[in-house]
Amino acid sequence: MSEKGSISSTLTIVVGSLIVVAIMCIAPLINTAKRADNISQNSLQTALTNFANQACNKGALYEEDFNKLIEEITGPNTYDIELEVYALGENPSKKTSQVVSKKIGENVYTIYYTSQIKEEWKGEGKGKFSIKEGDQIHVYAQNTNTTMGTTLGSPTSSDISNIIAEATATCNKK
Repeated sequence: MSEKGSISSTLTIVVGSLIVVAIMCIAPLINTAKRADNISQNSLQTALTNFANQACNKGALYEEDFNKLIEEITGPNTYDIELEVYALGENPSKKTSQVVSKKIGENVYTIYYTSQIKEEWKGEGKGKFSIKEGDQIHVYAQNTNTTMGTTLGSPTSSDISNIIAEATATCNKK
């Protein structure tokens, strides 16, 4: 065999070996990163569900509990959290003149969003947004950072939100 054929053959073996090693290292890394995102997703879902249920049980959304939720879920990921309270009208059969209201069945709900809830915490509520029987609490969260699973799974995608969760609780009489 000629020297040129030997170098070409050796180079092919080296390049092929490097490709195999790269695949053997990258595939488990992608799998591990996606598994970490799944664990984060499950933890986030549990935290949101617990927060919504706790608020119903306490009869109020407390700023302190919201801050604890943020601390609990913030780690390697950061999240944008949105709150909505669907407050059941005092007289469900009465027509509402509220600009933002939603009719569910025969009941009329007034919807309070995160900014309104935070205003209540800072104002008269002093860290408390009262809720009552029949009200619904909706909590939404999605990550605001790029996770390793997103980067390795779809490096060309501009969507960084792959960890999204929501929880809803209807406050019932105790």
